[in-house]
Amino acid sequence: MNGRKYAILATVLAAITIFSASAASAQTGCDVPSELKVLLVEAQWKFDVKSGKLEGEAVVRNISGDDVIAPGVTVGVFGVSGSMTDSVAQRGKEARLAPGKSVKVKFSMQLKEAPASVLIAPFEGIAST
Repeated sequence: MNGRKYAILATVLAAITIFSASAASAQTGCDVPSELKVLLVEAQWKFDVKSGKLEGEAVVRNISGDDVIAPGVTVGVFGVSGSMTDSVAQRGKEARLAPGKSVKVKFSMQLKEAPASVLIAPFEGIAST
């Protein structure tokens, strides 16, 4: 009986190993459109219900081959109906960002009602990406 248990255990472990290896090899990189100059690589925010303050920080990376001018983020706040109730555009402290470099962008907003959802999008210069 012990031999049978070990055989079953070995078979299950082998199957898990094969499945894990095939799942890992199936993961590929993400395509990046050539028109995209800046990318949002990290974002976090918090909302204080008592004060109505929404604040957060985002990291924008230059993924182009050239310097980008005035990178930042646009933050959109949406209500329960799905319509935008407030927004703000905030630039990072770097006026010019070299290829491959990142900048942290802090934002803060005073809201009149709690957000149903928050959208954070990167931009460069005056145009949004």
